[in-house]
Amino acid sequence: MGDVFQNEVREFVDQRIVDERTKSATFLIWFLEFIFGLDIDIAISCVCDNENDKGIDAIFVDNLEEEIHVFQSKFKENNDRTIGDRLLRDFTGVQAWFESRETVIELRDSRINSELASLIDENNIIDIVDDYTVRYHFVINAIKDDNTIEYARVNTNTKI
Repeated sequence: MGDVFQNEVREFVDQRIVDERTKSATFLIWFLEFIFGLDIDIAISCVCDNENDKGIDAIFVDNLEEEIHVFQSKFKENNDRTIGDRLLRDFTGVQAWFESRETVIELRDSRINSELASLIDENNIIDIVDDYTVRYHFVINAIKDDNTIEYARVNTNTKI
């Protein structure tokens, strides 16, 4: 990722803070709209990045493809930052919440923010998780380093 692109993304995020959200949430909304291809209103409604989000920053359910997409995002202020593998390893822990109906119920009944609770309920995730494929996306505006590449090679469940 070049400096020019990183600077443009940072400038875009600075100019487009959505609904008093953090830069990380605004970056994720940008990604969902311009890279993932969602309508802006749908992108905004998918984001639950806030305290007590259990490492889940957004959820999008594609009922046509029978897929649940789970997102985590990190927004870096400087171009010289790399991803590494620690954040990716932490995000891998999120997968336990989507292993089955029972684990989603545990997530829903745990101490989570209202946006995440609403996404679980409105998308009927408890009822569909056993039948849908769950895809994990780690969205960051930093550079992959050797640790990132090594981790991505063995953890193919998460797209970076």
